[in-house]
Amino acid sequence: REKEQEAREKEQEAREKEQEAREKEQEAREKEQEAREKIEGKIGRENWEGGTSDCSEGSESHSEGRNLDLHGAHLEGADLRGKDLRGIGLVDAHLEEADLRDADLRNADLRNVHLEGARLQGAQLENADLRGVELESVDLKEVDLRGVDLRGVHLDGADLRGVDLREVALAGAQLEEADLRDADLRNADLRNVHLEGARLQGAQLEGADLRNVHMAGTALAGLVLKDVDLRGVHLEKADLREVSFEDVDLRGAHLEKANLNGTNLRDLDLRGVHLEKADLRDADMRGTDLRNTHLEGARLEGAQFEGADLRNVHMEKEMLLGIL
Repeated sequence: REKEQEAREKEQEAREKEQEAREKEQEAREKEQEAREKIEGKIGRENWEGGTSDCSEGSESHSEGRNLDLHGAHLEGADLRGKDLRGIGLVDAHLEEADLRDADLRNADLRNVHLEGARLQGAQLENADLRGVELESVDLKEVDLRGVDLRGVHLDGADLRGVDLREVALAGAQLEEADLRDADLRNADLRNVHLEGARLQGAQLEGADLRNVHMAGTALAGLVLKDVDLRGVHLEKADLREVSFEDVDLRGAHLEKANLNGTNLRDLDLRGVHLEKADLRDADMRGTDLRNTHLEGARLEGAQFEGADLRNVHMEKEMLLGIL
């Protein structure tokens, strides 16, 4: 009898859990429906259906749409192509597999939104807040990201070829293996960003803040680095051949085992830089400030040091005597 009673109790417990799951599923459906009704009612049913509702500046539907708050809404797989969603609040919302192509999301609050598998080609995200969003392997080509807050965002493997990222806040973001070829990163905040294995050929980095960025092993050959802050940057084993360094601050940078063969480092401030076992053959370091720089084990055949400041430089005595 005790076993029968125990079996009945387990069966009852299972039924209760099943009922609880059904209630949660129903609640999720109701929330999704509520979210859709809010969008239909405030942005305009005609716009939702794909029509041409009046969202011009100053119109009622436009002003209400800009203040719409859909915190935590369930919009998985929603068709939002070309929708005017300017200023919308979508914090913690679920937009997995949603179609956001050509949607206008300027100034939208998208913190911690779930965008796995979403389609964003052509979307306007200027000045949107995307902090905490995971965008791994998302295709962001043709997306307007100017002025977007992407601090701490996960963009590992993202396709950002040719994307306009001027003045974007990316501090602490994860961009490992991301494709940034021909991307415009001028004046972007890239402090402490992880760019290991990223593709940066043709990227524009003028005025960017790259302090303490992690780019170990990254291929940067031929890149133009002008007026860039690279203090404390991690470029261990990086390919820096023919990189153009103009008005760059590299103090305290880590360039151990980096390939700088034939690179122009003339007149740069390299105080305290770690260049242990780096390949500096035929490098031009005329007039360079190398005080307290670490050059132990570096290859220096053919390097030019005329006018360089070598006070307290760390290197083997034989090598130092060879360049004097």
